Amino acid sequence: MKNVIVVFASMCLAFLMVGCSGSTIKEKNKNDAIDVQMTEKQSLEMSDRDIINSIYDKLPSEEKDQVKDLDNSKMEIVTLSSEDGIGKVNEDDVITGIELYKVQYITNDEILGDLIVYAAKDDLTICGYGLRD
Repeated sequence: MKNVIVVFASMCLAFLMVGCSGSTIKEKNKNDAIDVQMTEKQSLEMSDRDIINSIYDKLPSEEKDQVKDLDNSKMEIVTLSSEDGIGKVNEDDVITGIELYKVQYITNDEILGDLIVYAAKDDLTICGYGLRD
């Protein structure tokens, strides 16, 4: 009878140990998934910043000198339906109907306002500028 009780107690203890370690593994995997989501979100934010900085690096020096606050520049992806209000860098380029990066650089020029730059998504080539007052 003692042997049966010892075997039964050993099995109960084994089940408890396996059950507890399984929940710990599940909890660890859940935490890892949260960490991965945060890392992906951070990399997307860094990607936007990298795009803004890369386009800034391609600006002529006189335009770089006008940028007052590079850290607060804004970027969005746009598809232009017309070329109104845009000065193209190369008149032969087609910039309507395709996705472009539109970057707004904060400038220190109160009369002309912020610098708007349109760049190609594939190679970050500057395609045009938003017209300034």
